[in-house]
Amino acid sequence: MPTFDQARQGDTAPLSQRLRHPRLRAKILGGVLLAAVLALGAQFAISYVVASNSIDRLEASRVADHLTVAGDVLGDHRAALELLAVDAGSPLVAPHVVSRDLPWLRKEVVDRLMAAHRVDLIVVLDGRGSVLAGSSRLPAAASAAPIMRSAALGSAGSAWATWNGKLWLVAAAPILVDQPAEQRVGTVVVADQVDSRFVASLERASGSRIAFLLGDQVAAVTDRAILPLVANIVAAPSGRGTVHAAQGYSGDRLALPLVAGRASMVAAEARTPIVATQRGLLHGTLLAALGAMAVAALIGSILSRQLVRPLSSLTGAAHAFAAGDLHRRVTVSSRKRDEINDLGQAFNHMATQIEDAQETLRQAAIRDGLTGLLNQREFFRRLAAEVSRADRGDEPVSVLMIDLDHLKAVNDTFGHLYGDAVLSEVARMIEATVREGDAVARYAGDEFVGILTDADAERALGVGERILAGAAGVAVAAGLPARVVCTLSIGAVTRPTGRWNPNRTVELADEALYRAKRAGRNRVEVGADTR
Repeated sequence: MPTFDQARQGDTAPLSQRLRHPRLRAKILGGVLLAAVLALGAQFAISYVVASNSIDRLEASRVADHLTVAGDVLGDHRAALELLAVDAGSPLVAPHVVSRDLPWLRKEVVDRLMAAHRVDLIVVLDGRGSVLAGSSRLPAAASAAPIMRSAALGSAGSAWATWNGKLWLVAAAPILVDQPAEQRVGTVVVADQVDSRFVASLERASGSRIAFLLGDQVAAVTDRAILPLVANIVAAPSGRGTVHAAQGYSGDRLALPLVAGRASMVAAEARTPIVATQRGLLHGTLLAALGAMAVAALIGSILSRQLVRPLSSLTGAAHAFAAGDLHRRVTVSSRKRDEINDLGQAFNHMATQIEDAQETLRQAAIRDGLTGLLNQREFFRRLAAEVSRADRGDEPVSVLMIDLDHLKAVNDTFGHLYGDAVLSEVARMIEATVREGDAVARYAGDEFVGILTDADAERALGVGERILAGAAGVAVAAGLPARVVCTLSIGAVTRPTGRWNPNRTVELADEALYRAKRAGRNRVEVGADTR
C-alpha cells in the first residue's frame, strides 16, 4: 500500500502520467466540464437544427405565397387588358369601322386609349382583318393567333402569344353592330409585350423580383442578380412546393398557358439575411461550446440566459408560426449585435413579410370567384361602414337589390356555362355603370346588390334605369343567340340619415325588388319608405 508521502508524489509526477492516471478531483472536474460541454453542445445543436428547419419551412411558405400573389397580380393585369379590349370595341365604334373613318378611329380609339393606358399595342381591324388604325405595326404572326380567330367568331378573350420571338399578352374583342342585326364588323387588338416595363409593374404590385422565360431563355427581367436562380430553376424543374435557391435568392416558377410553346414566370425573394444569420448562429454556437470548457458553471448560466432561452423562444415562435399563428414574434434588443439577436430580427422581418402576403391573399377572399365582385360578407361590412360614415356626414345612402330575370331558363336551355357567362357579364355591366366610389357585390345566386354613396332616391332610380338599359347587351356579350334577351328586376331604397340599420335597409331594398318582380319584371321599384 502506498504511503502518504508516496501518494503526494503524484502531484509532481510527469504530465503524461497525470493525464493517464488523473486524481479524483481532476476526474470530477473533467467529468463535470465534459458533461456541461456535451449538454450545452447538444442543446445548441438541437436548437440550431430545429430553428433552421423551421426557417426553411417558413421560407418555402413565403416563396409559395409570393408566387401566388404574383400570379394573382398577373391575372388581374390580364383581365384588365381584356376589359380594355372589350370597352374599345363598343358598338359606338362600329359605324366608324364600317365607314372606314380612319382619322376618328386613330384619334378616338388608338390615341385616346394609348394616352389613358400604358399598353404597347392597340390596333383596329376591319371585318377582313385589314388594319384600319394602330399605334404600331401589327406583327405578321398575329393573324394566325388563336385569340384572333376567337375574336373573328365574336368572342372576346386574352392569351399569351409569341410574336417575332417576343412574349406578348394579347387581348382581342370583336366590334359588333347592334342594328339591324348583330354582326362583327371588325376587331380591336390590345397587347403588352413582356419587357422590362411589364416586369417592373409586376414587381411593384407583387413585391417580388420577377423574370419571364420563353422556353429556356429569359424573355424579360429587371434585376439581373436573380439570373443564377432562374438558371437553377431551368436546370432542375420541379412541381409547386419546391423552393429553388441560388446565390442569395430563392423562388419558384409558374407555367403560363402558351399554345404550341412553353412560357413561365419566376418569382424570386432575397434570402441573404437568412443565410447570414444561420451562419452567424452556427459560429456563435461553436464559440459558446468552446468557452463552456473553460468556465462551465459561468458559461452555462450565461448561455442559458443569453443563448438557450432566446433560441428556445425563437424555436417556439417558429413552430407557432408554422402552425398558423402569424402574429407570433420574438423579443429582440435594439442594442445587441449578436447573431441570435440578428436571427430574431430576421425572423420577425420574415414573419412580417409572410403576414403581409397572407393579408393580400385574405383580401382576395372578399371577392366572388365567378364575377370578381365583392361577396356578401364583404358587402355587409362595407354597408355598415358606409352607414356609419353617412350618419356622421348627414348624407343619404342608397341600396340597389338587383335580380337577373329567368336565369334558370338560360341554364336549362343553353347550360350552366352560359348561365355563368351571363352572371359575369351582368356583374361587369353593373360595375361599369355605378360610380368609382360605389360598391357592387354578388349577394347570392343571380342576385346582386349595390351601395350608392351620397345618393338620394332620384339618383338611385337613375342608376337603376341605366342598369336596366345596360342589360340589353348582356346576352350577346355572354355568347348567347341574338334572340335571347336578358332583363333585370331592381329594388331601390334610400336610407335617411340615422333611420335604419344596414340589415333593415337591405330588407327594404329586397321588398322593393319583389314588388318589381310581381309588377312584371324588367323594371325598377323604389322602396315605399323613400318615395
